[in-house]
Amino acid sequence: DDCRRWTDPRSPDYYAPTTYELQQDRYVVMTPALLALGTLLSDEPSYARRAGEVAAAYAEKIGYHDLSRYLAAPAYSAGTTMMMALVYDWGYAHIEPSHREAIRESLVEIAAGAYDMFESERVIYGKWAPNWTAMAASTLGHACLAVIGESIAPVRKWLNLAQHVALIQGNSAVDRDSAFHEGSAYFFYGDQHILVFLEALRTATGDDLLGGTNFARVPDYLCYMLAPWGREVFPIKYSGSAAEPQNRHMFAIYRDRLNSQTSEWLWQNLYPQDKFPPFCQLFGLPWFRPETKPAATPGLPLAKWFPGEG
Repeated sequence: DDCRRWTDPRSPDYYAPTTYELQQDRYVVMTPALLALGTLLSDEPSYARRAGEVAAAYAEKIGYHDLSRYLAAPAYSAGTTMMMALVYDWGYAHIEPSHREAIRESLVEIAAGAYDMFESERVIYGKWAPNWTAMAASTLGHACLAVIGESIAPVRKWLNLAQHVALIQGNSAVDRDSAFHEGSAYFFYGDQHILVFLEALRTATGDDLLGGTNFARVPDYLCYMLAPWGREVFPIKYSGSAAEPQNRHMFAIYRDRLNSQTSEWLWQNLYPQDKFPPFCQLFGLPWFRPETKPAATPGLPLAKWFPGEG
């Protein structure tokens, strides 16, 4: 129903953006990708064709110099780039050739700009790994994965850098005790795109940087950070207390990949009964798992963080 409404010019919900710009928020710009996913699920090609038309309009506005200036540029581009990459991948067979070419060329420019930013800015990957670094790495990675093998540009070299930054992020932004160094609220904000990139990387190459780094430990940390009086997390300094429930795809990924008691307990306690409300229903489908019986406890000792408490 959503896809029909979004592609019907007579519908009040017809999806026709008036601006085409770089954005980091995932749900704001994900509609074209959801249309492409709708084609995969329904075999209705018109959804992907419309997705390609919209993504190509973004491609006409976005290029190398939008990404290459400083770290914030590819960070702010994370949502838009992820959308364009997913449209290109999921809708490839149904997108008009001219639109497909425009999207591909834009993704190559995005990847080149993000790569050159990392090289020219000399970001210290091993010591400075804030949320913007994760977002920028996902921008580089998503663009590369979408067009690898379809361009004479050195996309494989660029992808190797994205993997390197993601690896460092997974073992420095998250410590061995599972703590995310910017606090739980910034985990939901800063890593909302990179977890999707890690999943795309695994399905494309077999490299499991989610399960093989400290990223896999984050659910254990979040269990301790969840406030006992509601669906909030304890803030650290300038971060907020919201657990960003709209980013529930992150725990859909954790549930699907880790299948751990801590991930399941968090899923049940962070999010309401309606696990996938209308604004993010389709986006959760790639990692959908049936609901399970309520988990009474995450199964973690208090003494890990609170000595003497058992």
